Amino acid sequence: MRRTIVCLAAVLMGSALGFAQQQEPSAKAQVQPASKPAATKTKAAKPKISKYTGTVDSVDAAANKLSVKNAKGSVKEFTLGADVKITKGGKLITFGELAAGDRVTVSYEGTADAPEVKSIVVAKAKKK
Repeated sequence: MRRTIVCLAAVLMGSALGFAQQQEPSAKAQVQPASKPAATKTKAAKPKISKYTGTVDSVDAAANKLSVKNAKGSVKEFTLGADVKITKGGKLITFGELAAGDRVTVSYEGTADAPEVKSIVVAKAKKK
């Protein structure tokens, strides 16, 4: 009888251990904290400011367009928004004060095909 009880106890313990091992992975899954979503700490990329220097080829005040010809002879057209800062000799001037032949540096963001003009600096005329 003693032998039967020991065997029965061993079988029950073995079954209990086997059952516990089968339950353990799901129990761990319930106990583990929910995984945190991936942190999306991406810094906003600073827009690259590009510059284009040359001579004013034409000014279209009605359409707010400015064409600038660089030293290599390439002409680039810019459309100006209302917030563009235009300076000459350190003083603010209006778009209407730009004239063909003025030497300018146009600072813009975006692509060459769709530039967003930020500022225009008109170089002082050289003394003769």
